[in-house]
Amino acid sequence: MSDAYVARLRAEIDRAGKRRTDLLTEIDHLQAREDTLREALEMYRLSAAVAVAVDAGRVDAPGAPSHTRDRGKYASRFAFIIDQIKQAGPSGLTVAEMVQRAESAGYAVKRNTLRSQLWQKKQKGGLVSSDGRWRFVSEEETESPDGDKPSGDSSLGNGSLLLSHAGAA
Repeated sequence: MSDAYVARLRAEIDRAGKRRTDLLTEIDHLQAREDTLREALEMYRLSAAVAVAVDAGRVDAPGAPSHTRDRGKYASRFAFIIDQIKQAGPSGLTVAEMVQRAESAGYAVKRNTLRSQLWQKKQKGGLVSSDGRWRFVSEEETESPDGDKPSGDSSLGNGSLLLSHAGAA
């Protein structure tokens, strides 16, 4: 009986050794697969970060405002530029100065889009351009020669509102 017992134990040891070898081989394959997946994930993460930066037109700067891709994605950029024009006062800003300030604050600005928005703001009133410099209209400039303010409801840069012509009613 001892020979049969020894034979069974040796057979069990052989099976365990084979199983161990199979498991070690599978572990090696799984480790290689895990490494490959980690590398792929890192490459995807880096390419996605680059794609986001390219889509946004900027490289993320510390403290730079984040933007979402929606219909009003230029609204906060243009609001920033309007604030910069207000801060510049009567001297105003050129388009190049506006773009430089926006980019230094982390905003990507397209010159053509900016020009279009400035033109629309000018059409609504309150913003003027002379010698390539954009500025807000002062209270004195909004008055007509007879001392009355022109009709309209355009916003001025200083936050006041143009009133309708008093003699119209």
